[in-house]
Amino acid sequence: MDFGVKHNVLFAQALGLEYLGENAVHAGDFVAGIEYAEREREIAATLQSRERRGWTHYIAAQCAFYSGDPTRAEREFVEGITLAESIGELRLSSLLKGSVAVLRADQASDCRAGGVSHGYDAPAPTGSGIDGVDGQRLLDEALQTALDNFQAGETSDLVYTRFEGRRCLAAVRFRRGEFERRRKATPMRLRQNAVWPQRIWRPTRNSSPNANPHASPARRRV
Repeated sequence: MDFGVKHNVLFAQALGLEYLGENAVHAGDFVAGIEYAEREREIAATLQSRERRGWTHYIAAQCAFYSGDPTRAEREFVEGITLAESIGELRLSSLLKGSVAVLRADQASDCRAGGVSHGYDAPAPTGSGIDGVDGQRLLDEALQTALDNFQAGETSDLVYTRFEGRRCLAAVRFRRGEFERRRKATPMRLRQNAVWPQRIWRPTRNSSPNANPHASPARRRV
């Protein structure tokens, strides 16, 4: 970001704003995240870059969802998916489709926007008044979208794309009350990582790779 500003390189500024936006999503600073997305969108318009604009939809949609604005979140998701598919940006399309499935399941169950992520201080239930028939239809559509996205993602070599496909499918199943299926859909690596901090080995300057007590025998022989 600083490099882009100093040397007037707009593409570098856009990338910097994207990273700041992603960080804002995970930090729960959703107002800042939307501001970063809108600033990057202005740069994308100057660059006439549809790819850069596409990624602004992802950040803006996530921030709108978790801050309790499902109307804007859905608009950003849908516009982003249309744009991503038009330019063949498969990774972006996959991330957006998984997230919009969660949004629709969330609307159908009429729970808090982003309510599973309690640390995000999501707002209270909106009481949208979605009736049982429409709610079930939305839940079914959300599940089909999440399943299609999951199956497509499993063919990818990108670990994060596959992870997000599984995470979103699990989130949709959770909102449908399918708790056992949600557990099975959760990536095994994610469950294993729950104890990861206890298994960190930090080598010293003079230590050998074979000294790692957590490495497998095969790894130690390398």
